[in-house]
Amino acid sequence: DVYKRQPYPLVSHGRMFLITGELMNAVDIYTGNFLWKIEMPMTQRVKWRYMDSRVYSRPYERNYIATPGTLYIIYEQEIHLISAASGEQKGVFTIPAELAATSPGAIWTEVRLAGDQLCCVVGNTLACLNRKTGKLLWQRNSVLDSTAYALNDEAVFGVDYTTPPGVYRGEETLQKKSILFRLDLETGAETWTTNVEHATVPEQNPKQRRPWLLPITPSVIYNAKHQKAIVVVNRMTYYAFHADDGTRAWDYQGDLSGNRYALHLAPMPLVADNVLFGSTADYKSTAVVLDVRTGKIIDDGTWLDYKRGCSRVIGNCNLLTYRNAATEVFDYQSKTRL
Repeated sequence: DVYKRQPYPLVSHGRMFLITGELMNAVDIYTGNFLWKIEMPMTQRVKWRYMDSRVYSRPYERNYIATPGTLYIIYEQEIHLISAASGEQKGVFTIPAELAATSPGAIWTEVRLAGDQLCCVVGNTLACLNRKTGKLLWQRNSVLDSTAYALNDEAVFGVDYTTPPGVYRGEETLQKKSILFRLDLETGAETWTTNVEHATVPEQNPKQRRPWLLPITPSVIYNAKHQKAIVVVNRMTYYAFHADDGTRAWDYQGDLSGNRYALHLAPMPLVADNVLFGSTADYKSTAVVLDVRTGKIIDDGTWLDYKRGCSRVIGNCNLLTYRNAATEVFDYQSKTRL
């Protein structure tokens, strides 16, 4: 049901995992046979899925992670380790005492895996755990309010940022500074750091206010083919850096003039091997496509001239898919959509 807050399904080694409300389901992708299902505890995070259907409700890193043998289901205070084959519970990770002590009441966010490392953000702390035992390996406190990050097999690319004062309230200044850095994944040692000057979040006045939303903050996407760390600001502005030394590669300033009152409707951009498929908060149009290597515009809205609906474009280097939620009528004589 697209009108619930369901995360997108995950596929790993022949199994598709789907969340439907409080149920976790597993399906064989080759035969369509149902494998198993379990009922999840009705935590606040699970309840939120029933409240709205927009794309901002569906991030993987706050819901679940799939590996060949284990499914990690993420709740506020716990991560449940589930057998991917049978659905049986294998273990539970709680927030390590060292993190809980410095961030009382904090919850698991931005949980991602690389090799045997499980990375996460708890409160204002970026941390790395052993994904099999839950043992804390290293931690790094943000020098600002909090941190967002991306991973490759050997490094963490993070951005420290200041949090806006509210979900829709604009910030007092027009510009602010975030800090981009690279850490060694195994040890947490810092390789380089650089400042990113960027626009603040503008005042927003949407038709429907959603008090459960989080403020819009910077995020990071890593492009492995061309080794770029891309900082995303206000969903539509992109700063690309060379992953090896942190030097600036290019930047693209998004146009917020027609979207500044609906930024929460804009999903994260899709970064494939060679292109960045941009984001827009307008259901009736598509966004710019950029060359990941140079930041130059490849297409300005003609690839998908009628992308509509409250879904987002997803895909890989070969295929883009999206949900078109509009009903269209095509007039043969005038060759136009009515």
